[in-house]
Amino acid sequence: MCDLEAVPNYVLAQTQDELESIEKEAAAARRAGLEARVVSDSDEPFPSVGGMELTDQRQFHPRRYLLGLADAFTEAGGKIVERSGVLEVKGDAAYIVRTENGEVRAATVVVATNYPIIEPGFFATRIHPWRAYVVAAKLSGSWTPSGMFINAGSPTRSVRTAPLDDGGRLVIVSGEGHRVGQEANTEERYAMLERFMREHLDVGETLYRWSTQDAYSIDGLPFIGRIADDQDLFVATGFAAWGMTNGSAAALAIAGEIKGSPPPWAKVFALDRRTMRASATDFVRENVNITVQEVGGVLRGSSGSPADLGTGEAAVVDVDGSDVAAYRDLDGTLHAVSAICTHMGCKVSWNPAEASWDCPCHGSRFAPDGAVLHGPALRALESISSKEQQ
Repeated sequence: MCDLEAVPNYVLAQTQDELESIEKEAAAARRAGLEARVVSDSDEPFPSVGGMELTDQRQFHPRRYLLGLADAFTEAGGKIVERSGVLEVKGDAAYIVRTENGEVRAATVVVATNYPIIEPGFFATRIHPWRAYVVAAKLSGSWTPSGMFINAGSPTRSVRTAPLDDGGRLVIVSGEGHRVGQEANTEERYAMLERFMREHLDVGETLYRWSTQDAYSIDGLPFIGRIADDQDLFVATGFAAWGMTNGSAAALAIAGEIKGSPPPWAKVFALDRRTMRASATDFVRENVNITVQEVGGVLRGSSGSPADLGTGEAAVVDVDGSDVAAYRDLDGTLHAVSAICTHMGCKVSWNPAEASWDCPCHGSRFAPDGAVLHGPALRALESISSKEQQ
């Protein structure tokens, strides 16, 4: 149903220092009861001096898996409502979820929106958004990488394969991550992954490319649980690049809490966990980065007029003392919106690979016309119309 396959997973080192770190990780994994072993140098699918192998792991088609979950949910009596963005969650006992198409009343609400659209947990200071890139092509030769692979160093290179309907294999290469809204040349990120893929693998034309967005917590663990002891408002966030596993763990933990029998391990992910002290350095670093973006956003956009933009060009420009995010699409139509993010007021920047305005502070993303593509922002960028801008 979801192309489930049992394969080993490898973390590969390309330096001796990385290998020493991996050896310690393998020892810790064995103490935790996992079948981990250190392997010697390998060229599969890229050169390494060794690494760690975890046997009997699983890979699957995530979309088919999630569609199966959705079917099981609806068959059990649940209802899925799409294309009705949430605008507000209010109340403290009987909750009202206000959407674009009406209101929903519920005794319990779970906010699982990648980056939370509510702020009682002070998430703006404890998680940061990250984008990564993926390219995929059909393997041309008879050789296929025999597992899932990721390097221990930077930049990240993750390689795995998936079955195709014609019996062939699709190779999927991901990496080149960066903070949302803090990379001007996003097209080059795809190009670097493609160069890596073609250098190390025998592939045909690139069939797919896409990007992902994850929320990372300052201590590396997700935040899962109740916002406050006296509220039935729950949140699940900070999954990093482990959405399938951490999402499943969140479902088990929150469902158990709602039923009054949370699993004993759920406290590890509590929103008020004491381990945050050990991450003080990361806390300071990430919030200094946000402050830099906020201070930088105070500076006015470049001089000039939106009318000067050519086809496919975008810029934040100063128009009568206001920052305007302007983009002229491939049809020649000019889109002009406020450059100020509706979440917490940071200035957005242009993402050329996805043709979107991205917030460098908390990861909100907007279409050229200002529509929200990704939270935590709930309101569109204000549209700006003027004959002079055409």
